[in-house]
Amino acid sequence: MTDVELAWAAGLFEGEGSFKLWNGRYTTMVLSMTDKDVVERFARIVEVGTIRRRTPQQEGWKEQWVWNISAHEHVRDLTTQFLPFLGERRAARAREVLEAIAANQARVTEPVDCAWCGDSFTPSKFHVGRARFCTRYCQQEWFKRKRRKPCAA
Repeated sequence: MTDVELAWAAGLFEGEGSFKLWNGRYTTMVLSMTDKDVVERFARIVEVGTIRRRTPQQEGWKEQWVWNISAHEHVRDLTTQFLPFLGERRAARAREVLEAIAANQARVTEPVDCAWCGDSFTPSKFHVGRARFCTRYCQQEWFKRKRRKPCAA
C-alpha cells in the first residue's frame, strides 16, 4: 500500500471505524458504512479482514457493509500503521488496544502447568480457557474424570 492509500484508509477508519476491546484481551477493528464500494476499496488497501452485509433493522434504514478483523497480529500491524494518522482520542484508544495485545501475548507465552498431568508447558493460541492441558489426551482424561458422578456410599 502506498503512503497516500495508507493515509486515506487511516482517515476513513478515523471517521467510520472503531476499536473494540473485550475483557482486556479480545480486540477487533470494525469499519461500517452504507457505501459498499468504499468499504471494498478500504479492504483492498489494507489487505486483511472480511466484509459482511448487515441488513436494515428498521424500515427506512439502509443496508450496511461491515469490514472487520480480530486476529491480534492483524489488529496490531494495522493499528501500528494507522497510528501516526489518527487524532488524539482515536490514537489513545489505539495505544490502549496495542497495550492489551502486548499484555495478552505475554500472558500466552508464560509457562503453565497441565491441569491433568502437571507437566509444565508454554501454551499456544490454541490452549484457551481456565484449565489448560499439554495434550489432547490430558484434556480428554480430565473431562472424563470431571463428568463422573460421585459414588453413593
